[in-house]
Amino acid sequence: MKRIEFAAAATLLGLTGLTCALPAAAQLPKKPAPQGMVQIATGGSGRILTSKMGGTASARKMLVALKMVAGGYFDKPLTVTRVFGDRADQNVQAAFTAILKGIPVRGVASVTMAGDSGQGTLLFDRATTFSKSFRTLTAAQGGGGRAKSGGKTAVKLIPTVSSDGLTRISLPPGFRIVDCYKGTLDITGPNNAVMALGAAAVCTRKEAMGMFPGLPGVDFNDPVRAMLDYVAYSAHRNGDHTTVQILDAKPVPGWTSGRAAMVRYRLTINGHVFECFGLFSIAQTDINQALFYQSYMVAHSDTYRTQLPAMIQAWSTYNISSSVFRERMMAAAESMRGINDIITGSYENQQKTYAKVNEAWGDYIRDQGTWGNPATGARYKIGNNELGGGIPMQNGTVLEPVPLSDL
Repeated sequence: MKRIEFAAAATLLGLTGLTCALPAAAQLPKKPAPQGMVQIATGGSGRILTSKMGGTASARKMLVALKMVAGGYFDKPLTVTRVFGDRADQNVQAAFTAILKGIPVRGVASVTMAGDSGQGTLLFDRATTFSKSFRTLTAAQGGGGRAKSGGKTAVKLIPTVSSDGLTRISLPPGFRIVDCYKGTLDITGPNNAVMALGAAAVCTRKEAMGMFPGLPGVDFNDPVRAMLDYVAYSAHRNGDHTTVQILDAKPVPGWTSGRAAMVRYRLTINGHVFECFGLFSIAQTDINQALFYQSYMVAHSDTYRTQLPAMIQAWSTYNISSSVFRERMMAAAESMRGINDIITGSYENQQKTYAKVNEAWGDYIRDQGTWGNPATGARYKIGNNELGGGIPMQNGTVLEPVPLSDL
């Protein structure tokens, strides 16, 4: 009986169903992510909060910790309604309800461990729209489709030479060089993805902009601040309404000229949200001028997680980049929140988890379960109304409920 109840709990946790664009009035109230957690862009449907977790190999214990971390985010502690975990205690999912600024919400909490480290994630939306928005949320999180066996499919890069013949780079399919100049490359790709590599610009101090009206005024002492100043200057010049959110930044040690940093940031341009990752440096050349260098990648928030690995791989083939620079770039990138999981491939486990969650909710919506024949390995979708409270059999063999971890 306990096994049947355990499987029934599992069928409640994944959510597919039809997706739909939610009107602005149905969006959740804005609130900063809890300390230690990061909010992932969803395009307006629901909300995703995620955090790295460590200290124990037990996913169930981590779920308790995740509840504690997220508890203050809601009006009162969230209420867990169903829980499912695998036998190895490395994956656990929980359906929950909560109140956010007076709005009832429903969601799924998930903890995926690899040894004593892992990732905790909350996906939620208004209680009235969660069943419709869940698939959009899992797609934004990176697990919207069914995971293919054998792990991630490697992207085969295509060797490319710039039109001036001076620069070589290997690009993902669909990406192409649209402009170049002495090692500087402007590259575009599918879904408005952009790579701009090796661009340098002469800038001035903000206090000296009156003396040099054609030059951007930037901070000479901090490459991150200089990047923000340069973006603001470019947005003003182009007439765009642009906001920048710095998600993480790491200095690049041993930079030969001036100061440099790798920056993970989010751009909102005229209402469109883009996720970005880049290298920026500032090197003062005299009292009033400095050389600002930038190489960066930009992708729409909906496709960033799937496009980033290939874009970084392409960047590492940029032939003016020395092996030392590539090592420093990758070391800085792999230490950043939200990038390490994608680059190292550990995010793949989360993708599989959410794909399983999706299938399980499909069973829940259709009031059915997944049952397996232990003798043959065959699986069957059986409606709950067909069971009549009993256990299904096939040719004298008792079928077993297939747990979420094995879907």
